[in-house]
Amino acid sequence: MFWALCCVLFSGPKDTLTHPRFVFHLLQTDAACCEQVYQKFSNSKQLSQRAYAAAAQMSMAEHTINPYLKLRYFNTGKALLESLIQQHPQNAELHYIRYVIQKHAPGLLGYNGQIEADRALLLKALPYLKQNDLFLYNRCRSIL
Repeated sequence: MFWALCCVLFSGPKDTLTHPRFVFHLLQTDAACCEQVYQKFSNSKQLSQRAYAAAAQMSMAEHTINPYLKLRYFNTGKALLESLIQQHPQNAELHYIRYVIQKHAPGLLGYNGQIEADRALLLKALPYLKQNDLFLYNRCRSIL
């Protein structure tokens, strides 16, 4: 019994990252979380997981001091996120991700042109989200 308990306690941390939406708020402050989300979900078949991976890539710019890498991380992730939104323009979660990133992106990056459109889409989607996705509904309500 003692050995079984030791094996459970000291077997190392388990991967608790089941969906990147649960750690989205950590991407800006946690470099390891960014890397983990990007590595785990960048090739996912799920649309929202790929969008969070793009957000993680953009957020990696916060965790490097090299200006070239900062811009490269941000622009590569931005291109992927914009591509996903263009392919799925009515997906509220994609607009939520972009809205949050645009609100927190430095003004000199010029990534703020869709804030009002994203906000309008999210406000319109709130009744649907309230019935079908309470997690995203609560996140949208807190940011709007």
